[in-house]
Amino acid sequence: MRGLNNKVVSSQNSLLLLHLILSEEGISRTELSNRSGLTKMTVTNIINEYLKSDWIVESKPSQSEKQGRPIGSLFISDGAPKFIVAEISEKQIAFGLSDIKGNNSFRQVKEYEETESSFLETLYSGIDAILRLAISKRIKGICVSFDGDVDPISGDLNKANHPFFKDYNLVTKLKQRYNIEVYTSNSIDNIAVFERYFGLGRDEDSFLYIHIDSEVTSCLYINGKTRIVNSNSGTNIGHLSIDYNGLSCGCGNRGCLQSYISTSSMEKKLRDITKLKSDFKGFCEMQSKKNDARIDWAFKDMMDKLGFAIISFLSLLPVISVLTGTR
Repeated sequence: MRGLNNKVVSSQNSLLLLHLILSEEGISRTELSNRSGLTKMTVTNIINEYLKSDWIVESKPSQSEKQGRPIGSLFISDGAPKFIVAEISEKQIAFGLSDIKGNNSFRQVKEYEETESSFLETLYSGIDAILRLAISKRIKGICVSFDGDVDPISGDLNKANHPFFKDYNLVTKLKQRYNIEVYTSNSIDNIAVFERYFGLGRDEDSFLYIHIDSEVTSCLYINGKTRIVNSNSGTNIGHLSIDYNGLSCGCGNRGCLQSYISTSSMEKKLRDITKLKSDFKGFCEMQSKKNDARIDWAFKDMMDKLGFAIISFLSLLPVISVLTGTR
């Protein structure tokens, strides 16, 4: 990531430095300048603003420096703003209070019935409880993580075959009730963001994140700043067909990767070939303790299909880049 020495993009530069401090706590001002490409004066001005607002703290300079001015290290402050988090999945909502490093507290899970009234009652009660517990905290906003599609512009929630999550404008409802900023995003997108800044993708400008669960979903990063997550955009590898005459998928197509390698699909296959009753995790643990040729074959077949899909997906990247304007 590189910054720009221009007042017009000061906000972008501020976020860039915050990202670097988040992913590499203990970094110095000089290192920030080298990593970002920003001048030392620009870095100093931005860091001083963060220090003033108690977003970050700076350790005492090391006295071991042989020449020049001693260098201190920068860390995220305990007093930095917090965010209320609501992770919405089918029939339940997980609540928490998160700092900008992703550390979560006050975590609680509540179930709701598949009606809008039950959903809103559960959502509001969970947020209200956190506000009461965190009354002395600096609450910056409410972050909604949704197990489904999220419109990148309006923030509307969408999930196929759900009784009310169709073009559902939750942002307006929450803003009207709490008068606070509201951010919505896809659950897989959030995981990929953490991978981008804290995991294996931290030094990569472009990568494909694949999440295998009861659904197979993906997140595509291009040029270190663009991410595309939408099962309807053509960029979700789970609904890439690996056999045009294959198994029927809930999306209406045939031969989708998800129909073959999701955890639920693998559970069924493994139960059929072993005649054992276990879940996906159980079969994985079983195989790690005692090698079973039948289970080994099923997992190899799973990897073959995933590999084929990845190759097909990568061959489509030039087209995806043109269609989404990310080349």
